[in-house]
Amino acid sequence: MGGIWEDTTQGRRYGRRSSVRWSECMGSPQIDIVDDLQPHAAKSYVIDKKGYGLFADDAGAALVAEKGWRDIYVCGIATESCVLATALGAFEIDLTPWVIEDASASHAGQHVHDAGILVTQRFIGVGQVIKVAELPPRLVAPERQNCSA
Repeated sequence: MGGIWEDTTQGRRYGRRSSVRWSECMGSPQIDIVDDLQPHAAKSYVIDKKGYGLFADDAGAALVAEKGWRDIYVCGIATESCVLATALGAFEIDLTPWVIEDASASHAGQHVHDAGILVTQRFIGVGQVIKVAELPPRLVAPERQNCSA
């Protein structure tokens, strides 16, 4: 199972991020891919995003266009900012974003995650926010499709 990994190191060093005093997730170990995800990272694309969302600069949009992707499945940390920005960016360029609610979170707490989900639903539609269990089978790793509880 592949995907897009967004590297947040460069976009947080200069410019707009200094106005919000952001100083986290700029280097190791905070941006390291955890061991459990290493096998998947080798089959994925790494984007050094320059802003909150995947479409903040041309690299993300270029990869999506090159691959012909129309549905964009989004999850991650900072539901209220990075996840929301990527979903809204996809929506604004006529792609179909799907935010995976239970695979996202906020370092500011559950109430901020919930607020991010609410705003996301207002922007892209209630039906575009889904749970991991609702992912299409083609996106689920084969070893996870037949797991027993």
